[in-house]
Amino acid sequence: MFFHAYSILWMGGVIVSDKYTITEQQNTIYEQYIAFRKRASSCAPSTERTIRAAIFSFFSYMNANGIDALSDVRAEYLHDWHISSEHSSSRARNLYTSQLRIFFEYLSEKGFVPISLPLALPCQHAPNETVVKVLSREQVEAIETYARHAKSPMQLRDSAMLMLGLKMGMRGADIYGLKLSGISWRKQTISFIQQKTGVYIELPMPVVVGNSIYRYITEGRPASTADTVFVNHVLPDNSLRGSTSVRSAIQRIFRDDAERDFTGFHITLRTFASQMLCSGSTVPLIAAALGHAGAESVAPYLSTDDENLRRCAIGCCGIEYSGRYGL
Repeated sequence: MFFHAYSILWMGGVIVSDKYTITEQQNTIYEQYIAFRKRASSCAPSTERTIRAAIFSFFSYMNANGIDALSDVRAEYLHDWHISSEHSSSRARNLYTSQLRIFFEYLSEKGFVPISLPLALPCQHAPNETVVKVLSREQVEAIETYARHAKSPMQLRDSAMLMLGLKMGMRGADIYGLKLSGISWRKQTISFIQQKTGVYIELPMPVVVGNSIYRYITEGRPASTADTVFVNHVLPDNSLRGSTSVRSAIQRIFRDDAERDFTGFHITLRTFASQMLCSGSTVPLIAAALGHAGAESVAPYLSTDDENLRRCAIGCCGIEYSGRYGL
C-alpha cells in the first residue's frame, strides 16, 4: 500500500501521495516512532512535519531503489540520500538530515539497524546567520492606531491577537490556542503551555493587551461554547484550528503597505524581543519572556539594537594608515 504525506490513496497495500510513495508497513513504523517522540519530549506541529517529511523522503528513496527493509540499509544509502535530496536551502537540508539521524539512532537502540549506522549522516553543518527583521517604528504605530480604532468583530479579534504578539511576544500557535482560563484579570497575567517548547509560562499582561482582549470578548466574540479566547466568526463557532487566522491578522493591516517585506506573524515576536533589548532588559530576562531554555537564542536580536551597537564601534584615531604615494 502506498502513502503520501499530504493526500492519501490506498492501492493494494501501498500508499500513494503527490510527493512520497511509502508502504503501509513503513507508515506503521513512522507512527510508532512519532508516538515515541511525543512521549519522550514535546513535539511542536512544525517539528512533527519536518520529521514526517524527512522519514517519508528516505522511505520513498528506499522504495525507488529496491531496498526492501530497514535492516538492508547501508551507510552508502544514507550518504546517497543526503547528497541527492532536493531542498530549497541549506537550512532545510540540515533539518531533514538531523531528524533522519535521530530516527536511525532510535532504530539502532531498538536493534533494527547497526549502532554505527547513524554515523553515516553528518551531524554538523555550516553556520547559517540571517539578518533579523523587525517592524519599523511606523509599522508599530500603525498597529497601535488600528487597535485603538477597531470596531468590527474581526478588527477587534485582529487587534487582540496583534497586541499579544507585539506587547508580550506570544507565538501565533499559543495565541489561537489561548484558553479563557489562562487569563487572570485579578493578577493581570496570562499563562499557557508553549506549543513549541512544552514549557509552562506565566507572563504579566500589559494594560493595552488586557483592554484589547476585554473589548474582543465583550464586543466582538461570537457566543460560543469553545474554551479558547479566539473563535471562528462563521458557523460553526469553534476554536481556531490553525495559525492562518493569526497570520491573516497582520496581513490585513499591511495589505496596502508597499514597504512590507514580511509575511508571517512571527515578526511581532522578533519586534518584542528587539524592543526589550533596546530598553535595557537583560538577556536572561528576554529569554525567559520568550520561553527559551537558553540565553543563546537571544543573540540574533543583538543586531537590531543600532544605538548600543554604535557605542561598541572603535574609532580610527591613532591607527591611521597611509600607503605609497601618501594615500
